[in-house]
Amino acid sequence: MSEEKRVIVRAWELNRYTQSNARGYRLLQILLNPEDQEVLAFGTREANNELQLLTFPVANAREELKIKPERKLEGMTHQSRFVAAINTHSKGSLAQRNLLIAVVEGPAIRIVRIGLNPP
Repeated sequence: MSEEKRVIVRAWELNRYTQSNARGYRLLQILLNPEDQEVLAFGTREANNELQLLTFPVANAREELKIKPERKLEGMTHQSRFVAAINTHSKGSLAQRNLLIAVVEGPAIRIVRIGLNPP
């Protein structure tokens, strides 16, 4: 769950939670693939409205997050309405991973595909 500049992870026990700092960023949405050691997030730099795809390694509680901006998402701001999902499919022995983003733009929906495999 994202609360602006903090990432709060709750356990099934309601009285237990941990928190890490996301200094310099506003995190709006987080995607987590259980097989990865990195978290994908959508967010902006402080005092900036341009939406970016961000990554950071899974951190221990109360640690500063080491956020790495991956790319700016053209035409998207912190107010954009969107839904995102990770799509994985296999071609032979290779697995292809893509991030699919459906962006609502007025009466239309634009689909953005971003490859997540290393170059």
